[in-house]
Amino acid sequence: MIKSIKGKKNDDYKVTVLAITFLLAFATLIFRGFSLLENYHEKEIDVEKIKYKVLQMVDLNELTVEQRIRRVAKKEGYNADYLVALAKCESSLDQFAIGDQANSYGIFQINQGYWPDTKEIALDIEESTRWTINQLKQDRSYLWSCSKKI
Repeated sequence: MIKSIKGKKNDDYKVTVLAITFLLAFATLIFRGFSLLENYHEKEIDVEKIKYKVLQMVDLNELTVEQRIRRVAKKEGYNADYLVALAKCESSLDQFAIGDQANSYGIFQINQGYWPDTKEIALDIEESTRWTINQLKQDRSYLWSCSKKI
């Protein structure tokens, strides 16, 4: 068992144990003839997927609200022009818009009185767009007063 040197903090002990664990793992790798690297290509593919998702998230932050609505609409096979017009009418494309005496939130003004537990969805552009598309596909356009104006 490894004991910490008198006067050293507990963190030093953890670092020492971690270093020894790493050295043992590395020694095991060497003695096994690097057999643990047989799945190298599979691991590389996983890393590329992770990089793609990170780049995709950064890309979303560079898009305007309208572009983000259009992007989701295209993926969902829904009329992007209608969704953009609805969001412009409901919130002027303000992601953090609050209306109806603080009962409706987001670009599509999702009403918490009728749809409790949707505030987080309402404030997320992509999620609220998907939620709205889902409601519209169920013939619930009456949920938005602006749907009569478009």
